[in-house]
Amino acid sequence: AIIVSNHTSPVDPVLLWARHFVHFRRPHLRVIGYLTAREYFELPGFVNWVCRAMECIPVDRNGRDMQSGRQALERLKQGRLLGLFPEGRLNEETPDDRLLAGDTGVAWLALKAAVPVIPIFIQNAPRSQSIVWDLFRRARERLIFGQPLDLTPWQGRRSNPELLAEVTDHIMGSLARLGGIGYTPCARPPAQSA
Repeated sequence: AIIVSNHTSPVDPVLLWARHFVHFRRPHLRVIGYLTAREYFELPGFVNWVCRAMECIPVDRNGRDMQSGRQALERLKQGRLLGLFPEGRLNEETPDDRLLAGDTGVAWLALKAAVPVIPIFIQNAPRSQSIVWDLFRRARERLIFGQPLDLTPWQGRRSNPELLAEVTDHIMGSLARLGGIGYTPCARPPAQSA
């Protein structure tokens, strides 16, 4: 499954992983591996250790990193969990009012792997630019779990930018409704003139 969430704090992956771990039941824990900016893997010490312990997949921020997309798809095909923040960065502009536009990569992965997408909205996460500082700040976070999204109406259709934008908006709209906020729709490709 793909677990999608809003992204307002550097500790969002840790909050989701910790909540998942608390509800762990035998026979085994399914680790949520996140697509994570490559620069976090290059930091020495604690942050690097967290990325590796959480089985994160490093991704370049330039948007052209196909290797990470293939790794994420393979992870899903193996029946493992993948965590994504479709906003692609911390939402510092409108975190309590509106989600940023989602990256259509989430729709591509969900349709290609044919896996459930589970939205989880995070409220009141500590906010600063430091993951270490936020780990030790006191906060009353709340995680709101949504039902797995039904993407069958889009399954089997030929992938194109319009379809991916439509599915991404469906995912982001579902996530926004969980938090009672709005979302920014995906940019649509320009209409072709006849």
